[in-house]
Amino acid sequence: MSFKGYEDFKRYDSKLVLYLQKKSEIKEQKPEIRKKIPNKIKSKIEKGVMHSWSHVFARDKFCDFTIFIGDVEFPCHRFVINACSKFFEALLRSDIKEIIKVSTTVHGISEDIFRLVLGVMYGDSSALTAESMTGVWKAAHKLQIDFLMSACEDFILENMNIKDCFSIYADAHLLQSQKVLKSVLNFMTENFASVAKSENFGELLYEDFVNILLMKNVSVSVDFQIESILKWCVPSKSDDTQGSECRVSKLSNLLQVIQMSKMSKKCLASLLTNKLVQEDTAAVALVNAQAAKKVLECDYDSHRRSQDFFSEGFGEDIDISPLLSPSPHPPKRKQK
Repeated sequence: MSFKGYEDFKRYDSKLVLYLQKKSEIKEQKPEIRKKIPNKIKSKIEKGVMHSWSHVFARDKFCDFTIFIGDVEFPCHRFVINACSKFFEALLRSDIKEIIKVSTTVHGISEDIFRLVLGVMYGDSSALTAESMTGVWKAAHKLQIDFLMSACEDFILENMNIKDCFSIYADAHLLQSQKVLKSVLNFMTENFASVAKSENFGELLYEDFVNILLMKNVSVSVDFQIESILKWCVPSKSDDTQGSECRVSKLSNLLQVIQMSKMSKKCLASLLTNKLVQEDTAAVALVNAQAAKKVLECDYDSHRRSQDFFSEGFGEDIDISPLLSPSPHPPKRKQK
């Protein structure tokens, strides 16, 4: 290619530069396709890393920190406990550069439980058992190990039964675990017939008892609900004077939560003579109101049955209202 002069060369050169720029932009727009590593390979690598960490822990090599549980020493690595525990992360990050801590003492956790927790932080969960899970859960909560807390809660809820549901309920309140508390209350609602018969039934807090009674999946009769309310209101041995008075004062509130109109006549008769009810003015008013409704219902049903009887007997409508009043006159036929 020949150029007549400098201007022609300049135009050609500018076009070439523009062409090369566009070509480079096109290359940048096309992402480079790389073959991804299969998940099973990734999993194998991760397991290998965790296995290596557990061996380092077992050999106590290169430890730069010591945790004391009572008089027992637990050598460990700062980067491991810092990565797993928010408790230790806050502790280690608060160190002054001139004074770096090399040990600390942790209270409120037993030696055996902490050994299990530390093993989990190094990737070894083989020593965990169903019996130790509650203790590990509490320790994980104290040390703020989120993944271990979640795993313990899942295991505890999956294996919950009538026998241990109240201890789990108490721990859920103690550790302020809304996830566990919600699941426990739902379990108690579904199994209320058995839960209400438990000797620990009185440990149920008033607010939680109300929530259970309000749930739609309570599969017991109103009579049984009333029986459980009376049982809960009876002061337990562990209650002090103030606690006993508080329980009794909640009777009328609890009765208003349930559908008292659906209770049987036998249950109503029992309530009318119950000592707890008689000592609560508001409860007496509620029971008397239900008794009055039952009387009215009986009068209405009796009136309807009599009306139907005379209608069928005489083949036409008859006014039987005189029969319901102290009048000596016989019933009259209605005038058409």
